[in-house]
Amino acid sequence: MSLHFNIISNLNISSNNSKFKMLAINILKNLRLNLVSNLQTNLRTHFSLPKCSLCLFLFLLIVLNSCNENPTTLGFPLDTLEIESISTEEVELITNSENSIVRLKILHNQSIFHIGKFNDITAIAFLRYRFVPDSLTYVNESNIISAKLFLRAERYGIGDTINGNIGFDLYELKEGMDTSTTWENVYPGGVGGGTVNSSFFIPNKIGSFDGKITKKDTNDKIGIDIDKNFIVKWLRFSESRDTNVYSYSFGIIPNDNSKYISSFGTRNDTYKNDAFYPTIEVVYKNKKDVIDTLKIRRSVVHTITNVDKPSDENKIIVQGGVAIRSQLFFDLSAIPQKSSIVKAQLEMYLIPEETYHGNNIIDSTLVAGLDWIGAKFYNPPYAALKETGTNKYVFPSISSAVQKWNQTDGKGILVFYTNRNANDFEEQRNFDRYVFHGTKSADITKRPKLTVFYTRRQN
Repeated sequence: MSLHFNIISNLNISSNNSKFKMLAINILKNLRLNLVSNLQTNLRTHFSLPKCSLCLFLFLLIVLNSCNENPTTLGFPLDTLEIESISTEEVELITNSENSIVRLKILHNQSIFHIGKFNDITAIAFLRYRFVPDSLTYVNESNIISAKLFLRAERYGIGDTINGNIGFDLYELKEGMDTSTTWENVYPGGVGGGTVNSSFFIPNKIGSFDGKITKKDTNDKIGIDIDKNFIVKWLRFSESRDTNVYSYSFGIIPNDNSKYISSFGTRNDTYKNDAFYPTIEVVYKNKKDVIDTLKIRRSVVHTITNVDKPSDENKIIVQGGVAIRSQLFFDLSAIPQKSSIVKAQLEMYLIPEETYHGNNIIDSTLVAGLDWIGAKFYNPPYAALKETGTNKYVFPSISSAVQKWNQTDGKGILVFYTNRNANDFEEQRNFDRYVFHGTKSADITKRPKLTVFYTRRQN
C-alpha cells in the first residue's frame, strides 16, 4: 500500500486586514494538526511503530519544516545591513561643468596627421625631414627635372568628403622647429582664437594642392610639385648641418578651397610592402649626366589646430583633434564621510543635432578619467555605453571615484573625452564631436544624473 503526503509550506500572507490574517493562520494551524493526526494514524496502522519512534519522527518533521524559510538575497539577515541611496533628483550632487581646450606638444610623432578646414576648425601640418645627403651640393635648379612631395590620404575625413575639394599650400619656415615651438608661435591669438602667424613662415609658396581626394580604405598617393630652388637650398645647407639655425621643415596650411579635413598617413607599416612616409622625391641629373632619384622621408610630423573654445558652458562637449575635454564637478558631502560605496551610476544624454563625426560610425562609448595632470591621464578610465535606440549614455559604475572622494570632503572631478582618444598619444586621430546636456539644461530630465548606493560604516 502506498503512502501519500500533501505538504503545504512557504505560504506568504500580505494583507492589511488583521481579521483575514488571523483567519488564515487558524486555517493553517488546523491543516497542520489534521496532517499530523492523519500521519500518526497511518503510521500506526500500516507500520505499527512504537510511540517513542513516532515522537522522534514528528519532532524531526517539525524541525525540518521550520527550517524551510527562504534565505535573503544578501546571504545574511537584512537587519544587519542598511543600504541607503541618494541621487541628483533629491540633492545637487553635480554642481557645475566646464569645457577646456587641451594643447599637446607641437613636435610629436603621430601615426596620422590632418590638413584642411571644417566649421571653425583649421588643421595645419608640420613636416620635418632629415638624412638630406651632403654629396649633392653640386645640384642646382637646372639639374633638377622634378621635385614632388608625395602624400597618401587615410580613409578618415570630416566635412564634405564626397563633393568637396581640399586645398592647401606649402610654406617654408623662417626659423628652426624644435620642442620649444608652441601652439602660440603659430597662432599668436592664443588658445581658441587668432589667425596663422605670418611672421612664422616665409610668405612665398613652395607648393600647393587643390583637388578632390576620394576616401577609400586604401588611397592612391597624391603628388605636389615643390619649388626647385627650395630643394637646392636644402642641398646647400646639408654641408653645414647647423640645425640650430635651420631645419629641414615646412608647414602645410589649408586655404579657403578646403571643404573638409583629411587625414594622411605617416608610417611605413600602415600599408604592407609600401613606404607610407610623406616623401620628397627629387629626379635630377648627376655628375655623369645620368638621371637619378633622391628620396627624402620625413622624421617628425605633427598637426596643430585652431578652434573657438565652446561658449555654452551649459553643455558638456568632448571632441578629438582639437582636444576639447569637459569636466563635471561633484559635491557628495551629503554622504556621511568614510561610508562604504556599494554602487555609483552616472547617466548622461547626448544632443544628436549638435553632435557630428567624420566618415565613420558614431561612437557608442564615452570615456571619463578620474584625474588629469596636464594633458595626460594617470588613472584607468571609466566607460559609458549608449543604450540602444536612445540618446542615453550610462556609466554603470564610477564607484571607485566616489569612494575616493568620500574619504575626504566629498568633492571631485571627472574629465570626459571620446573613446577613440583614449590617451594623449591618440588625441589627434579624429575630430568627432559629442555634445551632451549639461547641469543647467532647460530639460531637467536630460541633465547628468548620479545615483549612489552606500552603507554607513559601523563604529
